[in-house]
Amino acid sequence: MTRLFSLGKFPAFKTVSYCLLIFSLVGISTFAQAQWEDANNGLNGGIIRSTAASADGSTIIAGVPNFGVYKSTDNGANWSAINNGLTSKQVYAVAINGTTLFAGLNGGDGVYKSVNGGLSWTQSGLSSQSVQCFTVKGTDIYAGTFAGVFKSTDNGTNWTAVNNGLTASSIASLTSNGTFLFAGSNNEGLFRSSDNGASWVPVNTGFENTGYSVLSLLYNGTDLYAGTYFYGIYKSTNNGLNWSSVKDFRPAVVWVFSLAVSGSNIIAGSTQGIFRTSDNGANWTASNSGLLNSAVNVLTVAGSNLFASTEGGAVYKSTDSGVTWATSKAGIKNADITFLSSIGTDFFAGTNGAGLFKSTDTGQNWTEVNTGLTTPISRALLAASGKHFLATPLGVYVSTNEGLSWNITQLSGIDVSSLVIKGTDIYAGSTTGVYKSTDNGVNWSLVSTGLTNLNVRALAASATQLFAGTEGGVFVSTNNGSSWSAFNTGLSGFSLNIHSLLLKGTDLFAGTQNNGVFKSPNNSASWANSNFPNGWVKNIVEIDGNIFVPTSNTVW
Repeated sequence: MTRLFSLGKFPAFKTVSYCLLIFSLVGISTFAQAQWEDANNGLNGGIIRSTAASADGSTIIAGVPNFGVYKSTDNGANWSAINNGLTSKQVYAVAINGTTLFAGLNGGDGVYKSVNGGLSWTQSGLSSQSVQCFTVKGTDIYAGTFAGVFKSTDNGTNWTAVNNGLTASSIASLTSNGTFLFAGSNNEGLFRSSDNGASWVPVNTGFENTGYSVLSLLYNGTDLYAGTYFYGIYKSTNNGLNWSSVKDFRPAVVWVFSLAVSGSNIIAGSTQGIFRTSDNGANWTASNSGLLNSAVNVLTVAGSNLFASTEGGAVYKSTDSGVTWATSKAGIKNADITFLSSIGTDFFAGTNGAGLFKSTDTGQNWTEVNTGLTTPISRALLAASGKHFLATPLGVYVSTNEGLSWNITQLSGIDVSSLVIKGTDIYAGSTTGVYKSTDNGVNWSLVSTGLTNLNVRALAASATQLFAGTEGGVFVSTNNGSSWSAFNTGLSGFSLNIHSLLLKGTDLFAGTQNNGVFKSPNNSASWANSNFPNGWVKNIVEIDGNIFVPTSNTVW
């Protein structure tokens, strides 16, 4: 099998340091009756759901569903997996209590703890529970689960349910001060305990309604802040008895996933980016300078540094209380790779949240090439007549300097998934059909007559035919896009949901959602399964006569 190239020195995609990596390659030399080979190379991935820092800021740990716990002892410069003893890597919550590390697992695997800095883990109770969050109050530790709140008074050795008065079962957030303990629920509001969890009362006065989700909680001095789904950020100055809205994002639907204190500022991480206030919530300012992806899951303060983990992007670091951000280059970075492309001697890797990367030394080293791009999502790339074209959710961008900088083309404001060149014409597949340019990307026109499904995710072309893969099957045009007809014999159900196309010689391959890869030999309009394992196939590429298939959820 021909080796594609090594990603081992890709700064965004290191195999150990970047625990947010989502990448898989399957390589084959022949497709019919194929032998599928493992091409994992140690790559791993996921999206951070929880972080915790030690009291002195010297240690940070991150919980990454599917990939376990990662640890940094140098302010996020380097990370290493610490999973020895974990029977599952579905880690959704982490906490540090003194020198003890805690990991809360989903899927009914409960709590694990480590007393040696993560060198090894042991099961520590709640073995039938899915843990969503932790908080530490004095010497006690509390765990929020789908079955309410549990408490341990002996550093996680034993746990007791403390749900008297707690009518909500699904707990999304926990926090405490010296006197009170608060539990934020999914869809049932906020609860308070003044007796270390022995009893609870709802504390929702001032909220617009009680059927809301409290996703994050933060104490700053005597002020308590609550981040919600849809209703923005609320503040209480009397320990939760009364609440007032301090940030309303509506009509936008915003999830406020995380809250943190950095210096004299309150920082909020949300699906609309980072917001900060320096006047106790009276005024908020968007603070996304340097963030390529503004959907923020987690905020963590470690010493004088503030870290933000984005939903589909990287871990970013701020040294000025969130005013500006820089990628934690040698830290954890999400690299949900959407495509790999070779143009001349250059290689390009597009990602679903970290932008576009370029290598000029066959993949040994990589640099970001995002100047001019206003989206962190790259979907497809092609070169034509001295220009590079990039498909994104915001339209098609063009570069005249081999990707060093980009400008939006006339095809803007349209979600574009695929690009192909046929002769001297360029075609773009989008959520509104197929667009065509006959002047090297200057002007574009819609060419979708006959397409019964306009969500075009993939394109392929031969000298005489043009193919479009949609969520309603494959279509073919024999007149340069002027008209289209269905090309689906043998495809049904999920097999009609096409995410990728590759024309190899006279054989056409289609990557589907959940049903693997199908093949149409000799453009016969008849399809058969190619013996590829069922799965979501977002991309198929040919390099040096071999076919490579990145999958969405596994590595073969």
